[in-house]
Amino acid sequence: MALSLLDKISARVSELTKSERKIAAAVLDDPAQTVNENIAQLAKRAGVSEPTVYRFCKTFGTDGFPSFKIALSAELSSGRFSTRQSVSSGDSIEKLTEKVFGSTVSALNDLERSLDHSVLARCIDLIALSRRVVVLADGLSESAGHYFFSRMLFMGLPCELITDSSLGAMAAAAMRSSELLIAISSTGQNKHMVQASYAARRGEASVIAICPKDSDLSKTDALNLYCPKASAVSTDLQTGRVALLGLLELLLSCVMLRRSESLRDLQERLASARERCYLKTDAELQAQKEAEAAAKAEAERKAQASKEISAGAPITPINWPF
Repeated sequence: MALSLLDKISARVSELTKSERKIAAAVLDDPAQTVNENIAQLAKRAGVSEPTVYRFCKTFGTDGFPSFKIALSAELSSGRFSTRQSVSSGDSIEKLTEKVFGSTVSALNDLERSLDHSVLARCIDLIALSRRVVVLADGLSESAGHYFFSRMLFMGLPCELITDSSLGAMAAAAMRSSELLIAISSTGQNKHMVQASYAARRGEASVIAICPKDSDLSKTDALNLYCPKASAVSTDLQTGRVALLGLLELLLSCVMLRRSESLRDLQERLASARERCYLKTDAELQAQKEAEAAAKAEAERKAQASKEISAGAPITPINWPF
Protein backbone atom coordinates (compact mmCIF):
# COMPACT_ATOMS: atom_id res chain seq x y z
CA MET A 1 0.00 0.00 0.00
CA ALA A 2 1.36 3.44 -0.96
CA LEU A 3 1.98 5.69 2.01
CA SER A 4 -0.14 8.79 2.37
CA LEU A 5 1.40 12.21 3.01
CA LEU A 6 0.60 12.11 6.72
CA ASP A 7 1.81 8.51 6.94
CA LYS A 8 5.14 9.64 5.47
CA ILE A 9 5.42 12.48 7.97
CA SER A 10 4.60 10.16 10.87
CA ALA A 11 7.11 7.55 9.68
CA ARG A 12 9.97 10.05 9.24
CA VAL A 13 9.61 12.16 12.38
CA SER A 14 12.81 10.74 13.91
CA GLU A 15 14.80 11.73 10.78
CA LEU A 16 13.75 15.39 10.83
CA THR A 17 15.59 18.35 12.36
CA LYS A 18 14.38 19.81 15.64
CA SER A 19 12.50 22.63 13.87
CA GLU A 20 10.98 20.25 11.32
CA ARG A 21 9.79 17.96 14.13
CA LYS A 22 7.89 20.94 15.58
CA ILE A 23 6.13 21.42 12.25
CA ALA A 24 5.42 17.70 11.95
CA ALA A 25 3.91 17.68 15.45
CA ALA A 26 1.70 20.68 14.61
CA VAL A 27 0.51 19.10 11.34
CA LEU A 28 -0.12 15.64 12.80
CA ASP A 29 -1.84 17.06 15.88
CA ASP A 30 -4.48 18.87 13.81
CA PRO A 31 -4.31 18.30 10.02
CA ALA A 32 -7.68 20.00 9.49
CA GLN A 33 -6.47 23.22 11.10
CA THR A 34 -3.32 23.12 8.96
CA VAL A 35 -5.44 23.06 5.80
CA ASN A 36 -7.19 26.26 6.92
CA GLU A 37 -4.01 28.15 7.87
CA ASN A 38 -1.59 30.22 5.86
CA ILE A 39 2.15 29.67 6.11
CA ALA A 40 2.59 32.43 8.71
CA GLN A 41 -0.08 30.93 10.98
CA LEU A 42 1.42 27.43 10.81
CA ALA A 43 4.90 28.82 11.47
CA LYS A 44 3.62 30.69 14.52
CA ARG A 45 1.74 27.63 15.86
CA ALA A 46 4.82 25.43 15.41
CA GLY A 47 7.20 28.07 16.76
CA VAL A 48 9.43 28.13 13.67
CA SER A 49 10.19 30.49 10.77
CA GLU A 50 8.26 30.59 7.49
CA PRO A 51 11.31 29.46 5.42
CA THR A 52 11.52 26.38 7.67
CA VAL A 53 7.89 25.54 6.85
CA TYR A 54 8.66 25.96 3.14
CA ARG A 55 11.65 23.58 3.37
CA PHE A 56 9.50 21.10 5.32
CA CYS A 57 6.94 21.06 2.50
CA LYS A 58 9.66 20.51 -0.09
CA THR A 59 11.04 17.61 1.99
CA PHE A 60 7.76 15.75 1.49
CA GLY A 61 7.57 16.19 -2.27
CA THR A 62 5.42 19.29 -2.70
CA ASP A 63 6.34 22.56 -4.41
CA GLY A 64 5.51 24.70 -1.40
CA PHE A 65 2.91 25.32 1.28
CA PRO A 66 -0.09 25.78 -1.10
CA SER A 67 0.65 22.44 -2.81
CA PHE A 68 1.18 20.84 0.61
CA LYS A 69 -2.26 22.04 1.75
CA ILE A 70 -3.94 20.74 -1.43
CA ALA A 71 -2.40 17.28 -0.93
CA LEU A 72 -3.32 17.32 2.76
CA SER A 73 -6.90 18.39 2.05
CA ALA A 74 -7.38 15.60 -0.51
CA GLU A 75 -6.03 13.09 1.97
CA LEU A 76 -8.35 14.21 4.76
CA SER A 77 -11.31 14.01 2.38
CA SER A 78 -10.45 10.39 1.57
CA GLY A 79 -10.47 9.45 5.26
CA ARG A 80 -7.30 7.36 4.90
CA PHE A 81 -5.33 8.79 7.78
CA SER A 82 -6.04 9.09 11.49
CA THR A 83 -3.85 10.69 14.12
CA ARG A 84 -3.06 9.62 17.68
CA GLN A 85 -4.63 11.91 20.24
CA SER A 86 -5.00 11.38 23.98
CA VAL A 87 -8.46 11.69 25.47
CA SER A 88 -8.89 14.56 27.90
CA SER A 89 -11.42 15.94 30.33
CA GLY A 90 -14.11 17.95 28.60
CA ASP A 91 -14.06 15.94 25.35
CA SER A 92 -17.48 15.33 23.83
CA ILE A 93 -18.63 11.81 22.92
CA GLU A 94 -18.05 12.68 19.26
CA LYS A 95 -14.51 13.88 19.98
CA LEU A 96 -13.74 10.84 22.17
CA THR A 97 -14.94 8.52 19.42
CA GLU A 98 -12.74 10.32 16.91
CA LYS A 99 -9.68 10.18 19.17
CA VAL A 100 -9.99 6.52 20.22
CA PHE A 101 -10.69 5.13 16.77
CA GLY A 102 -8.22 7.52 15.15
CA SER A 103 -5.46 6.42 17.52
CA THR A 104 -6.24 2.77 16.83
CA VAL A 105 -6.11 3.22 13.06
CA SER A 106 -2.87 5.18 13.40
CA ALA A 107 -1.28 2.40 15.49
CA LEU A 108 -2.26 -0.20 12.88
CA ASN A 109 -0.84 1.99 10.10
CA ASP A 110 2.44 2.32 12.01
CA LEU A 111 2.58 -1.44 12.49
CA GLU A 112 1.93 -2.11 8.81
CA ARG A 113 4.73 0.27 7.80
CA SER A 114 7.26 -1.31 10.15
CA LEU A 115 6.45 -4.95 9.42
CA ASP A 116 9.32 -6.97 7.92
CA HIS A 117 7.67 -9.37 5.47
CA SER A 118 10.71 -11.65 5.23
CA VAL A 119 10.66 -12.15 9.01
CA LEU A 120 6.90 -12.73 8.90
CA ALA A 121 7.38 -15.42 6.22
CA ARG A 122 9.95 -17.21 8.38
CA CYS A 123 7.66 -17.07 11.42
CA ILE A 124 4.80 -18.56 9.40
CA ASP A 125 6.93 -21.53 8.38
CA LEU A 126 8.24 -22.08 11.90
CA ILE A 127 4.71 -22.24 13.35
CA ALA A 128 3.35 -24.36 10.49
CA LEU A 129 6.19 -26.90 10.62
CA SER A 130 7.05 -27.13 14.33
CA ARG A 131 6.31 -30.38 16.13
CA ARG A 132 5.44 -28.50 19.33
CA VAL A 133 4.48 -24.85 19.93
CA VAL A 134 4.73 -23.30 23.40
CA VAL A 135 3.44 -19.75 23.99
CA LEU A 136 4.74 -17.69 26.93
CA ALA A 137 2.71 -14.63 27.94
CA ASP A 138 1.99 -12.87 31.21
CA GLY A 139 0.97 -9.52 32.62
CA LEU A 140 -0.38 -7.12 29.98
CA SER A 141 0.28 -9.70 27.26
CA GLU A 142 -1.56 -12.61 28.87
CA SER A 143 -4.85 -11.87 27.07
CA ALA A 144 -3.00 -11.83 23.73
CA GLY A 145 -1.43 -15.19 24.62
CA HIS A 146 -4.86 -16.66 25.36
CA TYR A 147 -6.13 -15.35 22.01
CA PHE A 148 -3.25 -16.92 20.07
CA PHE A 149 -3.60 -20.21 21.96
CA SER A 150 -7.36 -20.51 21.39
CA ARG A 151 -7.09 -19.62 17.69
CA MET A 152 -4.42 -22.27 17.21
CA LEU A 153 -6.72 -24.87 18.75
CA PHE A 154 -9.64 -23.68 16.62
CA MET A 155 -7.50 -24.38 13.55
CA GLY A 156 -6.61 -27.85 14.83
CA LEU A 157 -2.96 -27.07 15.56
CA PRO A 158 -1.48 -28.31 18.86
CA CYS A 159 -0.40 -25.47 21.13
CA GLU A 160 0.47 -24.91 24.79
CA LEU A 161 0.03 -21.69 26.75
CA ILE A 162 2.10 -20.91 29.87
CA THR A 163 1.45 -17.76 31.91
CA ASP A 164 3.47 -18.67 35.00
CA SER A 165 7.12 -17.54 34.93
CA SER A 166 8.46 -20.57 36.86
CA LEU A 167 6.65 -23.07 34.64
CA GLY A 168 7.75 -21.08 31.59
CA ALA A 169 11.40 -21.34 32.66
CA MET A 170 11.16 -25.13 33.05
CA ALA A 171 9.28 -25.59 29.78
CA ALA A 172 11.86 -23.51 27.88
CA ALA A 173 14.79 -25.39 29.43
CA ALA A 174 13.30 -28.72 28.29
CA MET A 175 12.64 -27.70 24.68
CA ARG A 176 14.46 -29.37 21.81
CA SER A 177 15.09 -29.10 18.09
CA SER A 178 11.93 -28.93 15.90
CA GLU A 179 10.04 -27.29 18.78
CA LEU A 180 9.04 -23.61 18.90
CA LEU A 181 8.80 -21.09 21.73
CA ILE A 182 6.73 -17.95 21.12
CA ALA A 183 7.41 -15.24 23.71
CA ILE A 184 4.82 -12.44 23.71
CA SER A 185 5.73 -9.33 25.70
CA SER A 186 4.21 -5.87 25.21
CA THR A 187 7.20 -4.30 27.00
CA GLY A 188 10.01 -6.65 26.00
CA GLN A 189 11.61 -6.07 29.41
CA ASN A 190 10.33 -9.15 31.26
CA LYS A 191 13.47 -10.87 32.60
CA HIS A 192 11.75 -14.28 32.74
CA MET A 193 10.92 -14.04 29.03
CA VAL A 194 14.52 -13.10 28.22
CA GLN A 195 15.88 -16.03 30.25
CA ALA A 196 13.35 -18.42 28.68
CA SER A 197 14.41 -17.31 25.20
CA TYR A 198 18.08 -18.04 25.93
CA ALA A 199 17.19 -21.40 27.54
CA ALA A 200 15.12 -22.55 24.56
CA ARG A 201 17.89 -21.59 22.13
CA ARG A 202 20.42 -23.61 24.17
CA GLY A 203 18.20 -26.64 23.57
CA GLU A 204 18.25 -25.82 19.81
CA ALA A 205 14.55 -24.92 19.78
CA SER A 206 13.35 -22.07 17.59
CA VAL A 207 12.19 -18.85 19.28
CA ILE A 208 9.89 -16.11 18.02
CA ALA A 209 9.91 -12.96 20.16
CA ILE A 210 6.88 -10.71 19.67
CA CYS A 211 7.97 -7.54 21.45
CA PRO A 212 8.87 -3.85 20.95
CA LYS A 213 11.98 -2.94 18.99
CA ASP A 214 15.19 -2.30 20.97
CA SER A 215 13.82 -4.04 24.08
CA ASP A 216 15.87 -6.60 26.03
CA LEU A 217 13.83 -9.47 24.59
CA SER A 218 14.47 -8.27 21.03
CA LYS A 219 18.23 -8.53 21.66
CA THR A 220 18.15 -12.27 22.35
CA ASP A 221 18.95 -14.85 19.68
CA ALA A 222 15.33 -14.99 18.49
CA LEU A 223 13.34 -14.16 15.40
CA ASN A 224 11.76 -10.77 16.16
CA LEU A 225 8.29 -9.59 15.20
CA TYR A 226 8.02 -6.05 16.51
CA CYS A 227 4.85 -4.81 18.20
CA PRO A 228 4.03 -1.36 19.70
CA LYS A 229 5.47 -0.72 23.16
CA ALA A 230 3.02 -0.79 26.07
CA SER A 231 2.45 2.53 27.79
CA ALA A 232 0.84 3.63 31.03
CA VAL A 233 -1.28 6.13 29.06
CA SER A 234 -4.74 4.59 28.71
CA THR A 235 -5.18 5.44 25.02
CA ASP A 236 -1.71 4.14 24.11
CA LEU A 237 -2.32 0.98 26.14
CA GLN A 238 -5.57 0.33 24.30
CA THR A 239 -4.12 1.01 20.84
CA GLY A 240 -1.05 -1.11 21.63
CA ARG A 241 -3.23 -4.08 22.53
CA VAL A 242 -5.31 -3.74 19.38
CA ALA A 243 -2.17 -3.52 17.24
CA LEU A 244 -0.69 -6.59 18.96
CA LEU A 245 -3.88 -8.57 18.36
CA GLY A 246 -3.86 -7.41 14.74
CA LEU A 247 -0.30 -8.70 14.34
CA LEU A 248 -1.25 -12.06 15.87
CA GLU A 249 -4.32 -12.33 13.63
CA LEU A 250 -2.16 -11.69 10.55
CA LEU A 251 0.28 -14.37 11.66
CA LEU A 252 -2.51 -16.89 12.37
CA SER A 253 -4.30 -16.21 9.08
CA CYS A 254 -1.09 -16.88 7.16
CA VAL A 255 -0.44 -20.09 9.13
CA MET A 256 -3.99 -21.28 8.42
CA LEU A 257 -3.44 -20.82 4.68
CA ARG A 258 -0.04 -22.52 4.90
CA ARG A 259 -1.55 -25.59 6.59
CA SER A 260 -4.96 -25.57 4.86
CA GLU A 261 -4.53 -28.88 3.00
CA SER A 262 -3.29 -30.87 5.99
CA LEU A 263 -6.03 -29.47 8.26
CA ARG A 264 -8.90 -30.00 5.84
CA ASP A 265 -9.93 -33.37 7.30
CA LEU A 266 -10.10 -31.87 10.81
CA GLN A 267 -12.60 -29.14 10.01
CA GLU A 268 -15.73 -31.29 10.41
CA ARG A 269 -14.56 -32.66 13.76
CA LEU A 270 -13.59 -29.21 15.00
CA ALA A 271 -16.94 -27.77 13.95
CA SER A 272 -18.73 -30.60 15.73
CA ALA A 273 -16.68 -30.06 18.89
CA ARG A 274 -17.48 -26.33 18.87
CA GLU A 275 -21.17 -27.08 18.29
CA ARG A 276 -21.33 -29.24 21.40
CA CYS A 277 -20.07 -26.35 23.52
CA TYR A 278 -23.22 -24.28 22.99
CA LEU A 279 -26.48 -24.67 24.89
CA LYS A 280 -29.46 -25.90 22.88
CA THR A 281 -33.15 -26.37 23.59
CA ASP A 282 -34.58 -29.87 23.99
CA ALA A 283 -36.29 -29.55 20.59
CA GLU A 284 -33.01 -28.62 18.90
CA LEU A 285 -31.16 -31.50 20.56
CA GLN A 286 -33.92 -33.93 19.53
CA ALA A 287 -33.85 -32.67 15.94
CA GLN A 288 -30.06 -33.05 15.87
CA LYS A 289 -30.28 -36.63 17.18
CA GLU A 290 -32.91 -37.51 14.58
CA ALA A 291 -30.80 -36.00 11.80
CA GLU A 292 -27.72 -37.92 12.95
CA ALA A 293 -29.75 -41.16 13.17
CA ALA A 294 -31.15 -40.62 9.66
CA ALA A 295 -27.67 -39.94 8.29
CA LYS A 296 -26.35 -43.11 9.94
CA ALA A 297 -29.22 -45.21 8.57
CA GLU A 298 -28.64 -43.86 5.07
CA ALA A 299 -24.92 -44.65 5.30
CA GLU A 300 -25.71 -48.22 6.41
CA ARG A 301 -28.23 -48.63 3.57
CA LYS A 302 -25.65 -47.54 1.01
CA ALA A 303 -23.04 -49.85 2.52
CA GLN A 304 -25.46 -52.80 2.37
CA ALA A 305 -26.45 -51.97 -1.20
CA SER A 306 -22.80 -52.05 -2.23
CA LYS A 307 -22.59 -55.65 -0.93
CA GLU A 308 -25.49 -56.92 -3.06
CA ILE A 309 -24.53 -59.13 -5.99
CA SER A 310 -25.28 -57.75 -9.43
CA ALA A 311 -25.65 -59.95 -12.50
CA GLY A 312 -22.64 -58.65 -14.34
CA ALA A 313 -20.21 -58.34 -11.43
CA PRO A 314 -17.99 -61.00 -9.82
CA ILE A 315 -19.14 -62.53 -6.55
CA THR A 316 -17.34 -60.95 -3.61
CA PRO A 317 -17.26 -62.27 -0.02
CA ILE A 318 -19.15 -60.44 2.73
CA ASN A 319 -18.47 -60.36 6.45
CA TRP A 320 -21.85 -61.57 7.75
CA PRO A 321 -22.35 -61.32 11.55
CA PHE A 322 -23.83 -64.74 12.45
